[in-house]
Amino acid sequence: MIVIATFESHLFVELAISALQEKEIFAVPLNRSAEPPRLLDTLHHANGFSFLDLAAILGTCLMLLGAIYGYVLAWGPIIWGIIGAVSGIGIGILLKWWVNRKSTHRQSRTGADIVLLIRCDEQQWPAVEQLLRGHHALGLAGVHDKQPNR
Repeated sequence: MIVIATFESHLFVELAISALQEKEIFAVPLNRSAEPPRLLDTLHHANGFSFLDLAAILGTCLMLLGAIYGYVLAWGPIIWGIIGAVSGIGIGILLKWWVNRKSTHRQSRTGADIVLLIRCDEQQWPAVEQLLRGHHALGLAGVHDKQPNR
């Protein structure tokens, strides 16, 4: 049987690994990827943070307001519409960058940092499950192994 458990990077992981090794069940933690999050989405990779949605909305709104009030201002509706669009896009990009910067800092501190894959016998499953739950595992699953333990 293969047991999969996720943990936050904490002392409890080390305690769980040492407790498993005392029972002669070997577990190896995986290292977390150190790749920084990307700023812009690509065709094959999207992280859910889009810079252009708020920029397009604010650019459209300020362009419309610039064109409307440009009839009574000195430079006319076209120039004030362009000024409104450019300033709205700039404000939208800056706001979205500020919000995404704050949320990526929060997001990097949450979630599972370590995944343990443990191979054990069917008879050891209840003890392993109790041990991992006692050491604050975030998630725990058991998969039946097709190959016998070696």
